[in-house]
Amino acid sequence: MKVVILAAGHGTRMQGYEAAAGKPKVMLPMKDGRPIIAHTVDRLLRYGFEPVIAVASSTYGSQITDYFADNTKVRFSHADAPSGTAGEVHNARHLLDGKTFLVYYGDVVANVDLAAMLRLHEEKENTLTMCGARFFDIGEGMLEQAGETLIINEKPLIDFAVLGKYPNCPIFYAEREVLDYISRLRNVHQAELDFSQHVIQEMTKDEKRMSFFVHDGFYYNVGNAKVHRIVESSDLDF
Repeated sequence: MKVVILAAGHGTRMQGYEAAAGKPKVMLPMKDGRPIIAHTVDRLLRYGFEPVIAVASSTYGSQITDYFADNTKVRFSHADAPSGTAGEVHNARHLLDGKTFLVYYGDVVANVDLAAMLRLHEEKENTLTMCGARFFDIGEGMLEQAGETLIINEKPLIDFAVLGKYPNCPIFYAEREVLDYISRLRNVHQAELDFSQHVIQEMTKDEKRMSFFVHDGFYYNVGNAKVHRIVESSDLDF
């Protein structure tokens, strides 16, 4: 099965962070010094996926392609300009030859059970199955009032099961029909096309079968310096 790893960003959210100067987020190191995307590719290969990395035709993109130059199991999809998350998948559509494929955001560090998630996708006969993180480190202290006492819980790990709502861990299985939605919407949205803002909204209108898989392990989205420092300093089994 093919997996599209979205890695065509330009690192604008990491501007000012010294470790990210001149490199894309996916090339930031983990504790062993290897970049995030190297761990991601290794993990997906262990699951038996065939990785397709969506990269930008820029200096950032060339860093990724150069890193995997000797890896014959990795293929690339190139974009000349920012096209949004769905646009990146659209650009890679000629490499997606199967009925089902996986989309994996390149700045995600998570130990999601992709086999269990696929079983759920198939059992429910979904068009799209997303991933929701049960536990999430919000990175800030929580305040609680108990009578006249103020309780400060420093950086708790929140269990979202009690709310019945889960943070979006941007990894999802999709059926080929999703590519048809993207193609149609590309005619409407000439600029960047996003999954959550555009594609999933249209699929919801058409009442397509969609649900989410609850992930009980760790999840980090490396979108800022604070999160990267956690990822770089932690022994994550990823």
